Amino acid sequence: MENIDFNGYWIQALQYWDQVVQYWGQVTHSCDQATHWLMNDGSSFSTFVLFVLACWLVIFFTARGRKKQISQSRAGYDIDDFVREMTAAGYDAAVARTVYQYIEEIHRIDFPILPGDDLCTLGITDDGVQRGMPMLMEATGREPRMGRLMKQLTTVEDLVRFLETLPRATDYVWELQTA
Repeated sequence: MENIDFNGYWIQALQYWDQVVQYWGQVTHSCDQATHWLMNDGSSFSTFVLFVLACWLVIFFTARGRKKQISQSRAGYDIDDFVREMTAAGYDAAVARTVYQYIEEIHRIDFPILPGDDLCTLGITDDGVQRGMPMLMEATGREPRMGRLMKQLTTVEDLVRFLETLPRATDYVWELQTA
């Protein structure tokens, strides 16, 4: 069995500990300097942070109040009313129901959705519609049509109309077999 020099290990450990203590002293010193700057010289920075926080709070509470107002004004309106209204306008009930559920669940809209609601107002961007389109097409049994460009969709009804114009997956396959 070889002799182990424990004194060498202790010396290395103490040197390492000394480095840790020196580093911690530098960290606390720089924290003290930052605190001093914020308290004395950084008043304009502190004011800016408070201003941004106040703006965010105003926007948050305004949006919350708007959602509450919309929910109250649409009380009693639900997915069945939406589907009934879209069916009366000549759209497929399954497509209308799928779009409503998609908007409600994926985009977390917690108030009743109307056909004329602006997608942007609901927080659904063009990019969000593009990302969700494959899921919507699969859920409604639709296939993309080659050469069919998706124009800018502005309302919930536009989204239903666009999906309605796409061929059903079975129709598309049948067209390919007969052609």
